[in-house]
Amino acid sequence: MRAAAVTRSADFAEQGDGWRAALTRVDTLSDRELEVFDLLAEGLSNRTLAQRLGVTERTAKAHVARILLKLGLESRLQAGLIALSLATTLDVPAPRLPMMTVHRSEQSTSGANVAEPEDHAAKAPLDLVSVALRRERTRAGLSLAEVARRAGIAKSTLSQLESGTGNPSLETLWALCVALNVPFSRLLEPPRPVVQVIRAGEGPRVSSGEADYQATLLATCPPNARRDIYRIAAEPGAPRASDPHMPGVVEHVVISAGRALVGLSEDPVELGPGDCISYPGDRPHVFRALEPKTWAVLVTEHT
Repeated sequence: MRAAAVTRSADFAEQGDGWRAALTRVDTLSDRELEVFDLLAEGLSNRTLAQRLGVTERTAKAHVARILLKLGLESRLQAGLIALSLATTLDVPAPRLPMMTVHRSEQSTSGANVAEPEDHAAKAPLDLVSVALRRERTRAGLSLAEVARRAGIAKSTLSQLESGTGNPSLETLWALCVALNVPFSRLLEPPRPVVQVIRAGEGPRVSSGEADYQATLLATCPPNARRDIYRIAAEPGAPRASDPHMPGVVEHVVISAGRALVGLSEDPVELGPGDCISYPGDRPHVFRALEPKTWAVLVTEHT
């Protein structure tokens, strides 16, 4: 019975139309139903839902039934997958935005150029799963055969999943998460940002009521991360080309004086005083001073 439900949910996700239609109906849920909908992402039973909400199990079951009816879904598993997908694609900390984001202020000479984020919320989960499996396997430095062996599945099955085909069960996906040592929600994450640039004058700011003082948030720190801070002094000439650091390293650079080309080696960004850039330090990157007496603050983030 459970296996059949999982198969129907996977078929539903692969079809795409039902998935997108359900997403458009989420706004029709009441506040209470949205609360229940969010809890379904955790895979909770009606009894646990009732305990969390402080209601009877019969009331919790009624809430779930209304959610399925409004969203046009067949099972709570389908609702849970949609809720989990929305939680992992929309509730993203400040610097971890979908794809590349460039903020330019009136101080920039480059003109407005803002890349619109890709709409990952409308994608079926198997699209995200295939991308996530390739990303996490590559990050772990494991072959297809080794991950398949650890998960107890056929190598051909894993190959199909990474290519965006196949019909995986929930149990298969859990086994892959264990093999890759990642939480289940990681399989529904959109791709991490390649580069984020915040120009001088941009970004969320808070002001002091007692002094002429403003603080601008440039990046949030992930849980259990370590950050090292450096002051960089550079002169025009040969660039500082860096090989990839350890997996998961992120670098943040704020230009204090001068100008420089900073970021990924294949596509560095020109920055001026007050501009901030964040990029993955586990890929080749570069710092090239464009003016004399250029200096900056570099923060390396290790998770």
